[in-house]
Amino acid sequence: MTDKQRAIHEAGHAVFTLVRYPDRKIKEVTIDPYRDERGSWPGGTRMHGVIHIPFSDVTAPEVKMAIAGFMSGAAATDLAGHGADCDTPDDGIPPEDVSTASKWIAWLCETTKEHPGAVTAECFAMARIVLQERWRSVRRIANALLRERTISGERCTELAGLSAPRAMA
Repeated sequence: MTDKQRAIHEAGHAVFTLVRYPDRKIKEVTIDPYRDERGSWPGGTRMHGVIHIPFSDVTAPEVKMAIAGFMSGAAATDLAGHGADCDTPDDGIPPEDVSTASKWIAWLCETTKEHPGAVTAECFAMARIVLQERWRSVRRIANALLRERTISGERCTELAGLSAPRAMA
């Protein structure tokens, strides 16, 4: 992936998270490789804390939204005309992270009796819709990533135009 594609990809994850999960706080977004407790990454949208939800505590629509979140980077690069690039273990993504999305899809298909291809297409479409509605935000964050390589969660929120209203003096 080029830096431009990685920037759009990560901006897609960030905007999707800000729009669909406003109470989740982004720590930083980067297009530079990094390591954390889960492995090495080619770039990423890093969150404060990781949420693990047992399958018994979720509904099918919640799982579809989580899968759409996994797909939001590929949806962003697709919207930008670069094709739907997906992170895989070949890109340096830890296999357990890729398998998390696969496990969610498998659970959803078992629960709803939907075909995996239909689930994947629906979730990808959900991600595209969210990002189309906020495309300017995706572009602002991607451009900032190309200039700065890493931006804070606060800066990301500001660039997305989703900052909390300031108190009047």
